[in-house]
Amino acid sequence: MGIANGYFDSNFADWQTAGDVCDVNITPYSGADEIDLMDSHAVIDTSRKAIDNVKEIIKGCRGILNFTYGFYKILVETTGSSSITLTEDNIIGGITVASKNKNSRYNRVLVNFINPSKNYQSDEVQFPPIDDSAEASADQHANMKTADGGILLEGRFDFPTLTNPYQAREMAEIILRRSRSSLDVVVKADGNAMELAIGDIVAITHATPSFSAKDFRVQGLVLNADMSVSLTLSEHQDSYYSFGTQIEAAEIPDTTLPNPFSVTAPASVTLTDELIEYNDGTVITRLNILVGASTDKFVQYYQVEAKLSTESDYKIVSQGTQLNHEMINVIDAKIYNVRVKAINSLGVSSDYTSANRTIVGSVAPPSDVTNFAINIINDEAHLTWTAISDLDLDYYIIRYSTATSGATWQNSIELADRIARPATTAVFPLKTGSYLIKARDKLGNESNNETIITTNIASVNYSSVSTVNEHTGFSGTKSSVSATTIDGTVYLALTASGALGSSDTTVPTSGSYLFNNSIDLGAKYKAQVAANITQTIQDVADFFDNRSGNFDDASAPFDGVSTSNCTTQLQVATSDDNVTYSSYSTFVVGEYEARYLKFQVLFTSTGTARSMISALSVTASVPIRREFDSDVSSTTGVKAITFTHAFKTSPAIGISAQGLATGDFYSITSKSVSGFSIQFKNSSGTGISKTFDWIAEGAGQVIP
Repeated sequence: MGIANGYFDSNFADWQTAGDVCDVNITPYSGADEIDLMDSHAVIDTSRKAIDNVKEIIKGCRGILNFTYGFYKILVETTGSSSITLTEDNIIGGITVASKNKNSRYNRVLVNFINPSKNYQSDEVQFPPIDDSAEASADQHANMKTADGGILLEGRFDFPTLTNPYQAREMAEIILRRSRSSLDVVVKADGNAMELAIGDIVAITHATPSFSAKDFRVQGLVLNADMSVSLTLSEHQDSYYSFGTQIEAAEIPDTTLPNPFSVTAPASVTLTDELIEYNDGTVITRLNILVGASTDKFVQYYQVEAKLSTESDYKIVSQGTQLNHEMINVIDAKIYNVRVKAINSLGVSSDYTSANRTIVGSVAPPSDVTNFAINIINDEAHLTWTAISDLDLDYYIIRYSTATSGATWQNSIELADRIARPATTAVFPLKTGSYLIKARDKLGNESNNETIITTNIASVNYSSVSTVNEHTGFSGTKSSVSATTIDGTVYLALTASGALGSSDTTVPTSGSYLFNNSIDLGAKYKAQVAANITQTIQDVADFFDNRSGNFDDASAPFDGVSTSNCTTQLQVATSDDNVTYSSYSTFVVGEYEARYLKFQVLFTSTGTARSMISALSVTASVPIRREFDSDVSSTTGVKAITFTHAFKTSPAIGISAQGLATGDFYSITSKSVSGFSIQFKNSSGTGISKTFDWIAEGAGQVIP
C-alpha cells in the first residue's frame, strides 16, 4: 500500500507477534503431520480498494487492524491476559451486562472455504461435525439444539482465504463457542481506558455482576468529549482458542466431480468440400467441417477456426453447439488448416483438434457421362445422354473413331468440340465406328473416362469414290511438325527440340501439316468427306526412362499428361477450278459441293504433351441417287436415253418392258454416266417397238 515504515511501531513487533500466532504448529488429527494454525492463500482482485483486500486477508486469521497513536498495529485473537483492570473507581455510571441473543447464538456453524483437493472449488465444513463420535460420546449438536428449545440456530460464514479443511473447521468451532458462552458488557470508563485499542483484553472488577478481574475483549471504543471512553466488550476465555483434535477428512473420490478447468477436446475434425450454386447461377466452393463431439459433459459450444496454410493467423469461422460447420467461398487447389476447440460454461477451452484439406472444388474432373445412346434415322446418327449433375459443367465434347472396338479418346477426332449445357442430344452423319463423349468443366477439366457407343451400320445412300492416304510417309508440307520413325512406325507430331522420348521438354504451341494429296472428283459434286485418323498422346517431359527417384512419387500419370493438353484439328478447303479455294474449315464428317478438295491438320499444345498421328486418310463419298421414266416408246430402232443429271460413276440400269412375246428381247448399249441406248428385237432379231419403264441407280450428281 506504499505506507512508510515510520507508521509501524517497534520494528513491526506486533506484526511479528501476530505472525507467530498463525505459525503455531498443530496436529489436526491423530497421526497427522503438523500444519500451521492459520494460513492465508488468497486470490486478490487488484481492482478493488487496497483496504478492502486487507480486510479480507485479516478476516481469515481473526485479525484486527488498528491505527493507534499514529501507528498501524495488527492483533490476532488468541489466548492472552488483560493489559489493564477497570474497577468501579474507573467506571463512570452503571454497567450493562447481557448474554447472547438468539440471532447471535448458534448450535451449528458452517464455514465455506476453498478446497485444493476439489480443484479449488468452494467447499464447506461444519461444527459440530455430523459424526462427532470421535470427539464426544454424545451428539453435541443435538444437545445444543435441545438446550435452545429445539430450534436450529445455524450460522454460515465465508472465508475465501482458508484452503485447509482443518483450519476452516477450527474457525467454525471458535465462532460457535464464543456465541454460546460469552457475555456482552457496555461501560463508560475514565481516561485510563484511553490506552486500550480494539481487540485488547481488559479485566473488569465490579460488585454488581460479581466480576472479579474478569477478562473481556474490546469490540468497540468511543472517545467522548469529556475525555471519558465508552467501551463495548465481549467475554474472553482462553478455552475458546484451544485447538480441538479433529477426525481425518474423508478422501475425495477421483470421479466425484469433473474438473471445470480441464475440458476434453473434440474427438475429430472431418473436412470435405463441394460446389454450391446460388439463385443467380453463381457457383462457389464450400468447405464442410464436421466436428466429432467432445466426451466432456459440460461443453457449451465449439469454436471453429481456419486459415490458408500460407497465412499466420487463424480466423474464427463459427461458434455454436452444432457439429456441422461450413466455410463459404474457399479457394480451389489451396490448402486450408482448420482447428476446433470445445468451450465449457466457465469459458474454459480445450486443446485444439486440427485437420488440413487441399480444396478440390472445381479442380475435380466432371463426372463421366452416362446413358450414352445412338438412334439411327436414315443417314443420321442421333446421339443422346443424361446430363451430369456437376455444377461447374461447361460443355460436352463428342469425338469419332473408325474403330468398332477398342476406340480410345486419344485415338479419335472431334466431331463437336463444344455442346453447351443443358443440351443432351446431338445429330451427326452416320458412319460405321465409335462415338465418344466427355464432359468439360469451366476450368477445362475433362471427365476421367470417355463414354463410348459403337455402330457397324453404314450409310447405304453414299458410295466411296476417292481416298487419299498420307501415312505412307507424311510427305506433305510441314510447319513446326515432323515425321519421325519410332519402333518401325512413322509418326507425325509437333517437333520437339530433342529426339522423341528424350528429356527435352520443349514443344511448340502450334503447328500444321498440309496434305501431299488432294481429291479431284472430276466434276462439281455434292460429296461427303470423312477423315480417318489414328493417334496417341506423348508427354515429352515424363517418360518412364526419364524418371528418377521412386516411381510411385512421380508427379504425372504413367502415360503422360491429360489429353486435354493437346489437340489436332482436320480442315478442308474446296474449289471448283483448283485455283480459287475456300478458307479452311474444321471437319470430321461433312458435306460439300465442289470438285477439288485439299486438307490440312492443325496441332496445338498447352504444355509438354503432343498428339502423334500414325495413320491419316480422307475418303470422299457421293450420294446414291436414282433417275427413272415410265411408258417410254422405243420405236423399232435404237432408243437413246439421256439422264437429266449425269452420275459420277456409270449407274446400274433396270428395264421393265410391256407386252413382250416369246423370244422378244432387248439390248443396252452405250451405257455411260450421262445415259444409255436400248433396242427391242423379236426372236428373229428384227427391231420392234415396245413400251417400257427404266430406272438408273448410281453415285453422284454433277452440279452445274
